[in-house]
Amino acid sequence: MHKKILATEPEANAQIVLISAYLHDTYDEKLVDDVLMQKNKVADFFDFRQC
Repeated sequence: MHKKILATEPEANAQIVLISAYLHDTYDEKLVDDVLMQKNKVADFFDFRQC
């Protein structure tokens, strides 16, 4: 997916786009059973809450 984003957004920072794609996958509903739990784990890891 990051390659599609970079193709349509050539000004985007490639590293940030790639990291964002990986981060999104940590709680993608197609990949995990409990999305809220995974979001909370990510929030705990980065020590912030947005859920």
